[in-house]
Order: sequence, then C-alpha cells, then structure tokens
Amino acid sequence: MDRVFEEEKQNLKDAVKVINKKSSQLSETVKTINRDISKLSSVDYQDRYRLIERRNNINKDIDQLSEWNAEKKDGIYFRKIIRYDVDSVLAYARTLDQMKSGLEDIGYVVDLTGKHWTLKHPQSQRKFRFYKLARDGRYDEDHIMERINNNYLFPMQPVKDIVPCKEYRGDHTKLKGIKALYIRYCFELGIIRPKGKRQKYPSPQLRKDLIYMDKITNENTFVGKHNLETIEDVLAFKVSLNKEIESWMNQRRSIYNKIKRTRDPNLKKQLEMDRDTLTSKIAHGKKEIKICEDIEKRVPDIQDKLKMVNALEDERIQTQKEYERSLNL
Repeated sequence: MDRVFEEEKQNLKDAVKVINKKSSQLSETVKTINRDISKLSSVDYQDRYRLIERRNNINKDIDQLSEWNAEKKDGIYFRKIIRYDVDSVLAYARTLDQMKSGLEDIGYVVDLTGKHWTLKHPQSQRKFRFYKLARDGRYDEDHIMERINNNYLFPMQPVKDIVPCKEYRGDHTKLKGIKALYIRYCFELGIIRPKGKRQKYPSPQLRKDLIYMDKITNENTFVGKHNLETIEDVLAFKVSLNKEIESWMNQRRSIYNKIKRTRDPNLKKQLEMDRDTLTSKIAHGKKEIKICEDIEKRVPDIQDKLKMVNALEDERIQTQKEYERSLNL
C-alpha cells in the first residue's frame, strides 16, 4: 500500500512539473504575441485581431493550468473562492431571489434570465456559468433549486472555510511601516487573526487576493525576519544581496576553473562540494531578490486597497448611525 501511495505521489509531482513547464512556455508565447501586436499598425487590423484572439485563448489555457495545479495542491484558486461564496449564500437562501440578493450583497453581478445562469465576481473581468463552477455538475440549475428547496426541510449547514487561519500571538500595535501594513493586510484577508478574536473573511474588494495567499504570507515572513520597515529598507537589502550574489558567482567561476585543472580526486571532490554550496546560496539569494521585487510592487497596491476598505467601513458606520438616529426619531 505504501509503495502504491508513493508511486501516486511521484506521478502527481511529475504532472505538476509538466504543468508548470507548459504554463511557462505559454507565458513566453503570450509575450511574443504582445511584441508582434505592438509592431503592427492600425491598418493591419485582420492580423492584429487574429493575434489578439490567439493571445486570449492562450491566457485561458494558462488560467486552466494554474487552476488545475492549485487544485492538486489543495490550494486556493478563483473558482474555489466563488464556490465558497455561492455555498455560503445557498446555506440560508429559501428562494431564488434570496440567493441572487445574497450574492449581490457581497459584490457579485448575477444573471438568472438566460439559458444558463451566470455570475461575475467583483474582481473578475469575465462571467462564470454556474454549472461550470464544478466538474460534477453540483452547481447547475437543477441542483441549485434542489438545495434551495431543501432549506425548508433541513437546518442550515455550516460551510467549511477555505482560508486556513493562524492566531497572531505578537503585539501588532507596536509594529511600524510595511511590517504593520502586511500584518493588517493579513488580518483583512483572514490569513491570521489577532489573539482572542474571530477570523475575518475578506471583503469583495480583497477576496481575489486569496489566490496569492502563499506569496503574501512569504512576503510578510520575509519582512519580519529581516526587520524591514520601509521600501527604502527593502531596496537597500536588495542592493546588498545583489552584491553578495555577484561575489558568490565570481567565487563559483573560480572554483569551476580549479576543478578543470586539478588532478587530485580528493581536492576535486572538495571543490565540487564548495561549488554546490555556492550554487545553493545563489539560488536562495535570487529567490529573496524576487521576494523584494514583489514587495516593491505589492506595497502600493496594499495601501490603495486598505484605503478603500477603510472608506467602505466608514460609510457602513455612517449608514448605521443614520439608521439608529432615524429609529430614535
């Protein structure tokens, strides 16, 4: 049994590698197409249209490959977020209008008039058909109506949360700069929660960012580990690390030359071990450079989204106060 399990596990790993390679190849094809489109003049509209159509089809393939990869790893992907929202509403909806209203309240655009019902996530550029949310057909029109009708007979069943959440045991009030920004963002996404408080499910404006939960968690850990409080700190760290990587590459190049010239097997083995150690350091350093670049891009985006969340919260509080004031009158 263990041998069969190990074989299945290895087959899955091999499949994931193939998917990642295919996805990267398609991404390179998209870049090439974009370059070709930019070279075309407005007169060549037929060639331009053909390339744009091909690019859109490739982007769909990339999305499907990424979703399949995330599904195999039991990760979070866009369709899974939408399914969770639909399940949350269907847990209490007793009519079709209630389901539509519940989804619209959390930002969706729902159309139940056509042959196939559709919904559009607030952060999505395209619509999704309900019956395509899962391969087993449990979100088609007949199954949804069956679940709505069952709410008259059975008590509401809780929906399992898709976001794994950990309790933050530190004192987040003492944090400053981008460390405080990342912790607040993780609170809003529901990735972590303050001590003694319940998990917060993200607002529609942030929900799509759950797809990047692993990256955001890694960036948050990286910022705390290296005590980076400003973008300037991140840039200084990146410059310093680039110099180290350049130094390691020079050392490795020197070791390669020594390996070619030496005839002593013991010395050659030691040199190869030193080479592998430097290669590992360089690879780790390049990963950290990539994290620094991601932080530089994400921080302004986080700031804008948190401002939007604060504005919506202020609006909600103001509406609540006006409602309470009207009741007192």
